[in-house]
Amino acid sequence: MDELDHTSQQKQPQLNVGKLRWILIMLGTAIFALVTCVPIWGAGCLFWDPVYILFSGRGSLDLIIILCVGAVLGYAGTAFLMFKFDKYDMKAEKKLLMVYIVFQIGLGLGFVVISSAMLETSRATYVQLVDHCGSSGQTQAIQELWQKLQKLRQTPDCMALPTIELCPGFEPKQPYASFLKNVETEYKCSGFCSNYVPANGGPDSGPVSLHAHDSAHVQRQVIDETPKRLLSFSTRVRRQALRNNQNSSNVQEARFAQIRHAYTLFSDANYETNCDGAAAHAIRFHAMETSQTLYLEGVILLLIAVGTMMVTFVGACVRQSLPMAQIDFYGSTTGKQTHY
Repeated sequence: MDELDHTSQQKQPQLNVGKLRWILIMLGTAIFALVTCVPIWGAGCLFWDPVYILFSGRGSLDLIIILCVGAVLGYAGTAFLMFKFDKYDMKAEKKLLMVYIVFQIGLGLGFVVISSAMLETSRATYVQLVDHCGSSGQTQAIQELWQKLQKLRQTPDCMALPTIELCPGFEPKQPYASFLKNVETEYKCSGFCSNYVPANGGPDSGPVSLHAHDSAHVQRQVIDETPKRLLSFSTRVRRQALRNNQNSSNVQEARFAQIRHAYTLFSDANYETNCDGAAAHAIRFHAMETSQTLYLEGVILLLIAVGTMMVTFVGACVRQSLPMAQIDFYGSTTGKQTHY
């Protein structure tokens, strides 16, 4: 009986240590899963953003998802294998902390690098849409296709149809035709890098170039109805120029009133928001905000990892400086070393 009691007393600490290790594995995995929820959600939202996909591609988004899933599964697998082959290692918990710190540093560095690249491409896209829309990069090809489709849309046979896709002579040029359709549907806009401005009803005579001597009064009535962040760069320049000039004639106001907004290509809704302005708004407040959030999270992860390493190092130094009699030994009940 004494031998059985002694054996059960030896197995009980090992059983408790095994449970503790499983708790540590699950706790670390849960922390990594929570940390990676926001980046995965942001990448998933950008997957459905037609503007970001066309101008920046899916490469960065794929890397974010691979990095997040790899960190969660990598930590869980490494901790499981370490405890499996080091069942009786009394320092396994400390090793697990080091494994956690290594994966956290890798995740933080990955977030910083990927977010920096995303932020750079998003800024370049935003500048292209706002300052050089229709004159550089892919915006020029998109504008040329839109002008071609707009002329087709204004023909009598096509105006009566609900979408330009049903019009005779419609030839979609991919991927820009799909981009125009997705942007028009997603952001409820019309036109791309054009000089069309909103007005009421009537046939459209095409884009008109406005000058600084046009009416500021008409400008306030027509253009100010559209939110500033959704207006194209050319429209904002015209608005500022018109506000700075108070001298206008009735002839100029009558000419300005004849300008009509662009027809929507893939519906008959004829939205008044410019698609280039809506695209710039999406880049600024979706892609750039997601990149900045990811960068900030990566920096915080690195700071936490460095802080944890410093605390561990200081604790080890303090432990070494204590007298041997004050150090708790594994298996002791009094907290002091027992001398025989």
